[in-house]
Amino acid sequence: MLADSLCMGCMEPKYDGRCPNPQSCGWIEGTPPQSPLQLPPRTILEQRYVLGKVLGQGGFGITYLSAELNKAEKLALKEYFPSSFATRGTDRRTVIYASPDTRAPYQYGLERFEDEGRTLLQFRDHANIVSVVNFFRSNGSGYIVMEYLDGVTLQEYLRQQPGGRLSLDQTLRILVPIMDALRAVHQAGITHRDISPDNIYLCRSGRIKLLDFGAARHAFETKRAASN
Repeated sequence: MLADSLCMGCMEPKYDGRCPNPQSCGWIEGTPPQSPLQLPPRTILEQRYVLGKVLGQGGFGITYLSAELNKAEKLALKEYFPSSFATRGTDRRTVIYASPDTRAPYQYGLERFEDEGRTLLQFRDHANIVSVVNFFRSNGSGYIVMEYLDGVTLQEYLRQQPGGRLSLDQTLRILVPIMDALRAVHQAGITHRDISPDNIYLCRSGRIKLLDFGAARHAFETKRAASN
């Protein structure tokens, strides 16, 4: 199977059973998930996507390095996982409610998460918005499949700059493409809701990408405010 021939740290084909990029990748075969809430490396979803290492985990989701098996295409796959309302079942795959009381908010957030996948899918050809290629439900949860981006967030980039500041030229180079992306989504009647340095991505290719629309998080915050 192709999944067995890939390094779970970089999704590159292994050479003689080992990662072809030992210096830059450093993945050790058999490395367990950092948390029991994360799906283990080599998990396969929809008989189509294999999951590798975790790229990031927040309060509402876990993002994995992934690959499409039929194409050996490197991707990023985000799993809906609101840690306040959910946990992992004993099979280590299924996402279950943390308690009976969390069923309603969990399902509400899942629907909003799917809305985000549907929203981003219509902008897959926009140069400055992360491309979503698929979204689906599995394991009691939802998943959004996106292009894999190689680079750093604006938040990380700022830490690398003297005094944590950008020059005018740097600011324009980064923000003009983001303004173009926001114009496109606003013309479609959509609000991003979470513009922040960690949702602006600077690719090594030179592209600037707008990320996570924060639909699930915003939905929970709005619902909580309305109930108070």
